[in-house]
Amino acid sequence: MRRCEIEATEWARRFKAECPTSYEDAIKLAEVADRVVIERRDDHSAKGDFLWAIIPECRTDFWLDALPTKQAALVVCREMKWRVRR
Repeated sequence: MRRCEIEATEWARRFKAECPTSYEDAIKLAEVADRVVIERRDDHSAKGDFLWAIIPECRTDFWLDALPTKQAALVVCREMKWRVRR
């Protein structure tokens, strides 16, 4: 996807609202991310909850998103045209 297409997505609007300081990095990664992995990760809250993180293979220290269910993460990947490594 091109930058203008990415910025028009619900994912980009949500990312910008939730984490504006990392927005530019996220958009750049979204442009080049060919494949992503979806992993269950600790959200580091006091409750010890887990989220399903969408992580680009080209930069494994960055979460493109984190959602409460794997199904929700797969929907975002489909909308963003990110191929999921299984």
